[in-house]
Amino acid sequence: MQRRHLGNTGLDVGWLGLDPTPLTRQHEDLTLAIGELLDAGGNLVQVSGTDVVGVEPSLRGLLRDPGHRRDVCLNVRSAHTTRGDLLRHLDDILDQIGIDSLDLWTLGGWAERWDEIATAASVALASGRAHYVCLSFPSAWQNVAVASAVRWKPPGADVAALATTYSLMDRRAEGDCLPAAHALGAGFIAGAPLAHGILTGKYRHGTPPDSRGATETHGAEIRRILDGSRRHVMDGVAAAAEGLSTSPANVSLAWVRDSPGVSAVVPSVRTIHQWRGLLGSDGVVLPHEIRSALDDVSAV
Repeated sequence: MQRRHLGNTGLDVGWLGLDPTPLTRQHEDLTLAIGELLDAGGNLVQVSGTDVVGVEPSLRGLLRDPGHRRDVCLNVRSAHTTRGDLLRHLDDILDQIGIDSLDLWTLGGWAERWDEIATAASVALASGRAHYVCLSFPSAWQNVAVASAVRWKPPGADVAALATTYSLMDRRAEGDCLPAAHALGAGFIAGAPLAHGILTGKYRHGTPPDSRGATETHGAEIRRILDGSRRHVMDGVAAAAEGLSTSPANVSLAWVRDSPGVSAVVPSVRTIHQWRGLLGSDGVVLPHEIRSALDDVSAV
């Protein structure tokens, strides 16, 4: 698997990362998924701070091995908005997992007193509790403002990456977050690259009862997309997948992977079988003609 530096930093990550949160009820599968990521040459494991309790048993056991600890780039997201809450949350995360520091700490909460967020990032970097910081705020200007503040605080570190959703169904990042990351010299981590499962093709002919679209958590958002003017994107992806003898999910991941400025792509998987299928996207190459067609069909 190709490794990419996050912007101008020395941190390199495999282009395909893993969000193992949906696997927390199957700890054996979670451990298998992380192991298969490492075997494939990847290293990026990303979890929300609110979900650390669920993945903690597997992560604690895995990261107890010094070799695995060196191999894994652990990215944990915090959504708190004050310096005190953020640093307490960071300390709680480190204590729960049983490690001394995070490889990457993603800050995703926003408040008017955003200088508190920048200060928390600087304190974490200066103390060694986080090696690098990623920002995931709603607007590009918010990311730029905090990144600039972090740069001017001790130890004067640059933000390693910006993160937001990016997929063939949602290309808004091209207008703000991706240009902001480029201007900052930061990497870009694409979340929800399969648009909550829509780009796997499972919703082309209805909503499976065991899918995210049938849940309260994601159902409304998925129905909004399906009832809108973007259904034709699914058909375009399906046609490309058929022509390449691969899955719609792998086509969708390969498209995001090869988009300018993208450092890593982090899908969320519900089963070990889904994860193994997505690992196959590493070998998918989109010919220019197919990529161009997907660009056209997904243009907003």
